[in-house]
Amino acid sequence: TDPFKPLRDTQKQCLMLNVTFDGGWEPNMRVIYRDIGALLDAILCNCVGYVGSLECGFEQYARWVRAREVAHGLFYTDSAMTLDDQRYLAQVAKIQCEESNPARADVRIAGFALEASGTAVNAALAAAQQMPGDAFQLGLKALKALYGLSPLYPPNKPQDNLYVIRFAQEVLSEFHKLVMGGKLFADPRFKDYWQELKWFATTVNRTFVDRPPALPGNIQGGILEGYPNITHGCLALLRVVDKAKAIAFLEKLPVSTASAANTAGPKVVYCNLALTLQGLRALGVPDWRLDKLPQEFIEGMEARAGLLGDVRSNHPDHWTRPALNWSNGAVQPDGPRIELSTVHIVLQYRVSDSAVASHDLHPDIAQELFKLGNAHKNAVTVLSVQPTRRYPDANGVSKGHFGFADGLSQPQIGAAGHPTPTPWSDNVKPGEILLGHPSDRGGGIYPAQPDDLLDNGTFVVVRKLRQRLDVLREVVDRAAAQQTPWAASAPQAGPELLAKMMGRRQDGTSLVPAPPGQNNNFDYAGDPQGIQCPFQSHARRANPRNRQPMPRIMRQGMSYGPAHTDDGNI
Repeated sequence: TDPFKPLRDTQKQCLMLNVTFDGGWEPNMRVIYRDIGALLDAILCNCVGYVGSLECGFEQYARWVRAREVAHGLFYTDSAMTLDDQRYLAQVAKIQCEESNPARADVRIAGFALEASGTAVNAALAAAQQMPGDAFQLGLKALKALYGLSPLYPPNKPQDNLYVIRFAQEVLSEFHKLVMGGKLFADPRFKDYWQELKWFATTVNRTFVDRPPALPGNIQGGILEGYPNITHGCLALLRVVDKAKAIAFLEKLPVSTASAANTAGPKVVYCNLALTLQGLRALGVPDWRLDKLPQEFIEGMEARAGLLGDVRSNHPDHWTRPALNWSNGAVQPDGPRIELSTVHIVLQYRVSDSAVASHDLHPDIAQELFKLGNAHKNAVTVLSVQPTRRYPDANGVSKGHFGFADGLSQPQIGAAGHPTPTPWSDNVKPGEILLGHPSDRGGGIYPAQPDDLLDNGTFVVVRKLRQRLDVLREVVDRAAAQQTPWAASAPQAGPELLAKMMGRRQDGTSLVPAPPGQNNNFDYAGDPQGIQCPFQSHARRANPRNRQPMPRIMRQGMSYGPAHTDDGNI
């Protein structure tokens, strides 16, 4: 078959843009809309029927592309390397050429890292502002070339002139900041560029305005910040039995809100609700609404195992599926395993009650589940229940089974207008946690119209991990015995090695010095060779702090099984 026949049949001249994707369609389209929308607007605004990114939101733009795309079987890539990869490898090659001793070269390479994103740009901008006349020659040449396109984009009703102006402003974004600073207009040396600079400084307002919803007070608790001093909890997996009855059940479910969590007293059972993709479909949500959800959510963890690193022994084929274990108001011995695709609703219950020492299901939570199962058995079925536990100390800090303080470096929504965060800052914009708000990395997911499914929504990752404390101790003890530097202080060897593995000590103290009382205010500039905090440590790999801003997630996990006990050997 000829994929281009429908286009030829129209007897029109068509402009074809060839794009190849190495990932999901939806996330790639978001990158195109956000990052090169101005370029595509400048090219495609000359085509009849084009819907520009200046006039519409992402959903409408994506629908326009979908209706006109022609699939083909070609894939071409020049290189899998990014620009940063090329810059890094060029510097590595330079070091290898400069050092005749391979060992010294390896040490220098181990300590080399590209400068933080934006550092060079900010430094160049600062220098240019001090000496504008000497710094702007290259920018002016590029501006003159772009201004030469302006006759092809005349001011008219479709406002074609704004497309090329916006493209020029984005392609020369740093130069545009300097122009808008006003210093160029005051410099007599640039009088020959007056027309170009005036054109370049034209204000371009988007016809489509992002619609970030207000931040309400009825967001579920435990999302923007954790519940206070939680000790017990559970994760309950439910299946929809009857759509109409399940909707009625969910409407009356006493879900805890953020405002209620701050005022509730002890032994209040907090309830959180999450819906899976299959659950949304079981409740009758149509596909045209589900299509707005990110592709990662639609595909799920199993389908994305290769991208997530779930390979070999961690492959989904080796996952232990949840057990069908809830019956007669209690957790029973493990029954048959259930497929994750059969789970529609996920409920989390949490309570603060230090008087109950057991790691089994808390009696108050068991009562809530018993009432739910009896009163709404014709609406939903409780499939599986996993009791969870946390052991906070007097300061509210809890430790996981490996003995490390948990919940450090949690992102928190800052006040409106807060400055761009530093790599180590916990202060983030709402869009880092909630849909429909600006993020620290620019943009955000804004439904063109109010959408109860997306506005102020977020995603919860449900993942159950088994931690083998006995194996960890065996490995650490064996490694400590082999390290001669620790021979004179064997009792300290274990904790020191564990700290090197984690990147923090077990009380949460950073291995890289931080200001007093600001244990998260640090980067690795003073530790270029990874001597204090190794490159392989969990903390350094999870947040290298050399790129800003970095995506952040809230971590509200809980342990299961018997408590971790510290015997003094680790």
